[in-house]
Amino acid sequence: MAVARPAAAQQVVLERHVSFQVESQTIESVLKQLEKQLDVHFVYSPQLIGSNRRVTLRVADQPLEQVLNELLAPRKAQFEVRKGRVILSQARADANAADVPVSGRVTQPNGQGLPGVTVVVKGTNTGTTTDADGNFSLTVPQGSVLSFSFIGYNPQDVTVQEATTTLRVSLQENSQSLDNVVVVGYGTLDKKK
Repeated sequence: MAVARPAAAQQVVLERHVSFQVESQTIESVLKQLEKQLDVHFVYSPQLIGSNRRVTLRVADQPLEQVLNELLAPRKAQFEVRKGRVILSQARADANAADVPVSGRVTQPNGQGLPGVTVVVKGTNTGTTTDADGNFSLTVPQGSVLSFSFIGYNPQDVTVQEATTTLRVSLQENSQSLDNVVVVGYGTLDKKK
């Protein structure tokens, strides 16, 4: 859902009422009609709003804020007013997104636990490693993606939708990556009598 965070003086732009009807028109053409009718200017990325997406709207004496919320909701875009321009942008991650506890087990294809697997919240530095039995536990933002990786296995991503204690991940072997591993050791050991 689109979110508006206007200052008091800029709220006036979003409170302007509009009436129009469009059938199967692109979002870009709808925004141009709004610009003409309300004497405002929209700033946006065509890819962000899906400017070629066709919509049908019937609006009767509705505030611009409500029309934009309806128009932009499928793209999860937000808008704000700056210097008389309505800027459409990517919705920011919700700072209040609930953190949920996640735990589970990472196994090999044969079902045995896999120790030492790196479990990281994708795009962050938050993570952990699995214990000797392949178990892990951490708290992550709801909707985040956990990335599981270990040398010799294909990495796997899992989206966390809610708190869970039963996440099961089976990593598949990748024999090609083992061909690239070289172990080097240095040192001497004297046998004492």
